[in-house]
Formats: sequence, C-alpha cells, structure tokens
Amino acid sequence: MILEFAPRLRDTLTRGIRKAESGNLDKPEAHNKMKTELEGRTKRFSLDLILILKSLPKGYLGDVIGRQLLKSGTSIGTNYREANRAESKADFVHKVNLSEKEAAETVYWLEICMEASLGTSAEIERLAQEAKELLAILTTIGRNTKR
Repeated sequence: MILEFAPRLRDTLTRGIRKAESGNLDKPEAHNKMKTELEGRTKRFSLDLILILKSLPKGYLGDVIGRQLLKSGTSIGTNYREANRAESKADFVHKVNLSEKEAAETVYWLEICMEASLGTSAEIERLAQEAKELLAILTTIGRNTKR
C-alpha cells in the first residue's frame, strides 16, 4: 500500500513544483488574508455590539432585546470561524449560511432598536450598517462557494 501511494505523492509534488516554477500557482496567501481579515472584522463587530448593549435600558425590554442581539451578533463571527475550519465544502457552505442567517437576524434586532429608540441611535445605526455589510459579504461567499 505504501509503495502504491509513494508514486502518486511524488507525481503530485512534482506537478506542484512545476506550477511554482512556472508561476501558475494559485495565490492562497491572498485568500487566507481575506479570511483572517473577515474573522477580525466579525470579532470587532461583536466587541462593538457588546459595548452598545451596555447602553440599552435596564429592565425586561433591554434584557430581552439585548440577549437576542448578543446571541445573533456574536454568532456571526463564531460561525464564520467554524466555516474556515470546515471539514468539507458542504460543511463550509452550511456554516457560512448559518453566519449569514445570524447577520440577517442581527440587522433585524438593530432595526428594532433604532425604531424603538433604544440605545444610542448613532452607534446603533453604525452597527446596523456594519451588520448589513457583513451580511452582503457572507451572502456573496455562500453564493460563490455553492457554484
């Protein structure tokens, strides 16, 4: 079995070396940079959201909406991180879709906060814009990966 595997491995390595020498290699560094930048962006979003949640009114209303926002908003980044560590393409697509759904839910809850005048309106609007941008990015990733 090892003897059968060795020639295939050698051939694969040889093809990779030839691609590298010819300059026809894909640019995984750029792809990895984009992944880590989006991971950082979703983490910053979560941290900003946590700071905003502190400004919500104390009591039942603030607690319920704050809890929903905390769950959906922080799940965007956690699901995206899990997607980047997926075991298969199908697993990646599934986890990106989960992240996309959480982003859409977060946009909804932030819109509720704006329309109900909960929290600091300028900060809520800024976060809502960021959530919409994250949603658009994740939607694009999901669509392009499904192809």
